[in-house]
Amino acid sequence: MKPIYKIALIGSLILVVILALFLAWKKISPERPERPVIEFPIAPEDSEEEAPSAPAFQLTKLSDDGLLVFDYWSSPRDGEVYYLTLDGKVLNAKKGPDPDVSTRTITALNFIDISPDGKKILVAFGDPKNPDWSIFDVLDKVWRPLALPATYAMWGENSNKLIGIVQDSDSLYLSRIDLSKILSGETVGAYETLVNNFQLYDVVFTYLSPNILIIKEKPASFYASRVWQLTLDTLDLKLLMAPERGIITKWVQDANIVFKFSLPSQFFILNRDLANIIPVFFASLPSKCGVGDSYIYCFSPQEFPPELPNTQMPDDYFQKRFYTIDSFYTIDRASNKISLILNSNTSSISAIDAEAVKVFGGKIYFINRYDQGLYRIILNPVP
Repeated sequence: MKPIYKIALIGSLILVVILALFLAWKKISPERPERPVIEFPIAPEDSEEEAPSAPAFQLTKLSDDGLLVFDYWSSPRDGEVYYLTLDGKVLNAKKGPDPDVSTRTITALNFIDISPDGKKILVAFGDPKNPDWSIFDVLDKVWRPLALPATYAMWGENSNKLIGIVQDSDSLYLSRIDLSKILSGETVGAYETLVNNFQLYDVVFTYLSPNILIIKEKPASFYASRVWQLTLDTLDLKLLMAPERGIITKWVQDANIVFKFSLPSQFFILNRDLANIIPVFFASLPSKCGVGDSYIYCFSPQEFPPELPNTQMPDDYFQKRFYTIDSFYTIDRASNKISLILNSNTSSISAIDAEAVKVFGGKIYFINRYDQGLYRIILNPVP
């Protein structure tokens, strides 16, 4: 045999041996585990069929078809859930047709804020830089117009106190506002100035008992926003979060939990001291998460941020230039165990882009941005 053929034969034998060794190694080597994907069947409400052995959930649309939900709340008196439509009507969320609670219409809603006792709703509407104000009483179902010279306001320590940025001529004052005096037509003593010449612009507040005000600059892709803490009795102001682009936070007082998002897609679950308490493998927005007694509930976009040209986060998301397709997770607050409950946009579950996630009585509520409907999830068994 010529040398060149011997070399070719030996080379072929070597390749065969290498291939056999590789196949044998692949067969005995464990594959890298992927993130678990578990979908539970939807259990129809009021069903007489035996419940499945695996944990299940009930996903129900509560708002009537064709109605666009702006925000919602739960009444402390009867536990009923009410929602405000984009045109200002109030309805009681029921299975089936929703009863009208108030048919008054309001245009250009800015935001609502729910009083600490859940009995009153503060509504801002009109020009966002100089809004009009009104109070909706959850108990007597009556709207009361509010003559408030404020560019921004929200509830303070109780249902008779507001914290707001009051405008007087060309000056702005951070003030504590006595709502009972304003509603009765009194002006003397109605406004207690906390900070003269308030210089923070385009901010929103979160009141934390006792006497703590969280001041947050609104998020933007082009601006590094900050978060401060103001102690109202001493007026001690300190920077809580250094400037970050796109920073969004949600403070849940009763649960001692803070959700935080910042660019490019950093998501954290923190405590009040801003220490990271629950490591998560998914990214989300604070508006997509809520807290129950034992569990945290989060919707997480399956692709986030999306791979779209010239996308600016979070601006484009807030302006609805794109929508997400979310998965839904529960997080055990005792063990930090994360469980996947559902993936949306499947054969049995429509696409979900969740916002305004809240938890009432162990049930999870959210608004789906695809149809602006109000939905509820009941886990079975309830965690």
